[in-house]
Amino acid sequence: MKKINYISEINLPSNSGYAHHVLKICDAFSNFKETKLFVLSQTVKFQSLKSNYLLKKKFQIQKFSTKKKFNFIDRVSYAFHIKKNIEDQSIIISRSLISSMLLSIFNKKNIVELHHPPTGLTNLIFNIYRFFGLDKNLDYIFLHKNLKKELKITKGLVLDDAVDYDDFRKIKKKNVRKFCYVGSLFRGKGIETIIKLAKKFPNEKFHVYGDKKTLENSIFENKNIFRRNILFYDFKSYRNIPEILKSSKFLLLPYSNQVLVNSDSLEVSNYMSPLKMFDYLAAGRIILASNLNVYSHILKNNYNCFLTEKNEEKYWTELIQKALNRSNFKSLEKNAILTAKKYSWNNRVKKILQYIDEL
Repeated sequence: MKKINYISEINLPSNSGYAHHVLKICDAFSNFKETKLFVLSQTVKFQSLKSNYLLKKKFQIQKFSTKKKFNFIDRVSYAFHIKKNIEDQSIIISRSLISSMLLSIFNKKNIVELHHPPTGLTNLIFNIYRFFGLDKNLDYIFLHKNLKKELKITKGLVLDDAVDYDDFRKIKKKNVRKFCYVGSLFRGKGIETIIKLAKKFPNEKFHVYGDKKTLENSIFENKNIFRRNILFYDFKSYRNIPEILKSSKFLLLPYSNQVLVNSDSLEVSNYMSPLKMFDYLAAGRIILASNLNVYSHILKNNYNCFLTEKNEEKYWTELIQKALNRSNFKSLEKNAILTAKKYSWNNRVKKILQYIDEL
């Protein structure tokens, strides 16, 4: 049985969605094959990761260094480190484009998973690499069909992100919080909309869980509003997220038409597949979301969520009022769970392994 070698560029521990995705997908791969994860650095034991991310299996993790910050040269060195330590005849799946390109040049077939277009020097090298036809040993997984189209790559598999419904299944629903948002607070992710809604609905409390360091100072112009009905909580480990979500009546997904990450250097609204969206679905609560084409194949208005008519303050105000006036959400919550079960990590891994068998 071929072993899975999964290459990442994460430092453990990490609060990032990247780390969440990598650890959960390796956990799922471990249900089918022996799995080894390569990471840039690791300063915590596996048991801590297992507890924080609700991992079910144990898989090997091989670290490259104890450093916390890595430049481009470090990443190239990391790629050579992987080349030396990767098993022959193994299945290689990667979230490190630099490592994938190097391995393919050295005749090691592998699949790289892309969640956004490469940037900076990596993008330049990738374009040269493809121009000279050096990617014959490289295949792709794309997070969204729009990304595959934008990069003009014909081969490859398109797969959304996923969730483990078992993380949520045994937790009872409670209405401790009415409106809740859990996730990063980068520009366009929705905090701007939540601030506006808090002003429109001063008698409602809005609970926001995320890394406050990512917020711009300009957002805090009216601090009285925040003290009154926007309650901020620091980042919580994933193990706490299922209970937080299931204890909240309305889950907010107020994306703007433009979503910026990496210090506003990367716009990702056209190829998102948000992990928190799948967590929201698995919680089986009422999702209130922006109406975006990027996830329209998953979120269906009046089926598993309520969508705004347009991504404008007026329509968000109407959506909140609609939700407050309604009392029966059983069908919506049931369908949310059904959707979450469809997008499981195990199902995602099965599709990857089937694709590999067909190559």
